[in-house]
Amino acid sequence: MASIETIIEESSVSQRTNQITFKLRVKNSSLQVVKVLSIKPKLPEGAKLVEISDSSIATAKIRRKALLDDLNSLLKQYLLVTSEGFREDWVRTQREGMKRILSFSGLAKVYYHMLFGFLNFESILVTELKSINYQIHSSTEAKVAFDKWLSKSEQHKNISSIFEAKVEQLQELESSMSQDEKEFVASIQSSESIYLTYIIEFKRGVIDPKMYRFSVDVDHQKEDTQGVQNSTSFSNVEISPRPWCLSIIAMLSGALGVFIKNSQVENFNFDTLLLNPVIHTNIISASIVALIFFNIYEHTSLGKGFKLSLSWRSALFIGAITGLAQERIIAAFTALLGVG
Repeated sequence: MASIETIIEESSVSQRTNQITFKLRVKNSSLQVVKVLSIKPKLPEGAKLVEISDSSIATAKIRRKALLDDLNSLLKQYLLVTSEGFREDWVRTQREGMKRILSFSGLAKVYYHMLFGFLNFESILVTELKSINYQIHSSTEAKVAFDKWLSKSEQHKNISSIFEAKVEQLQELESSMSQDEKEFVASIQSSESIYLTYIIEFKRGVIDPKMYRFSVDVDHQKEDTQGVQNSTSFSNVEISPRPWCLSIIAMLSGALGVFIKNSQVENFNFDTLLLNPVIHTNIISASIVALIFFNIYEHTSLGKGFKLSLSWRSALFIGAITGLAQERIIAAFTALLGVG
């Protein structure tokens, strides 16, 4: 039986939003105390971490983790900009990593993990590139990195000064923490849990929804053992397209609905239809109603009866319905508001 259980719960206020809140629960399902060594969220391409909050892990640990992440990021950026040898090694490692992944065995591995959902392509590539990084895990290692590389810089004093200031912050923070607090994120008693909340912003598609997978890796070990175990949990989420694109499609479709409705009359003449001022008024009216109705339809009886995902198809469908039945929809609006 696994030492811990990790569960990601998704909560979003509206299907139209591109900011999703994920709640991570890490539960100790063993009879012994479990130490959580690290909690690593993995963001898909096109996603940005807006906020992370925690109600059960000490604030000092969160600050220390954030400082270490900043220092590692600054160091890698500095080396990529200033060190020709580091850039060459980085490019070589990327090339070798891509060769491995694009080989027959590498592709088979990628497809296997894609089919069964255990790993994504990005995580495989990151694994191939990790060996070239100098990872900072403490203020001591950060000081070594500063003395070895950044302190000698004459052209990039701004980065050097920021790095040094963050090292000093980390040293001060670590001096106030116990040794156990430095070595692991949290200690979880049997049957107890810790919680973290992530707010993530996702990039929208143009007219079709985009699917993303957010995952979290948790490294942990039992109190009386040395072996490190890993637990991964993930959540799939669908993000709606850009609202203004769908609104334009709905408005154009509303106008088409007016044409379809008026083309059903006897003695239909397309040229006369185009020149009819009443039709022009109906087109403008239908486009405005389509704009309003499309952006609120999930709160109406139609939206509750038909579970449509937000895409160009639903915008086209709802806009056409609005053009065909705009009198009824306007009447429903006025009855709802008690007007007229």
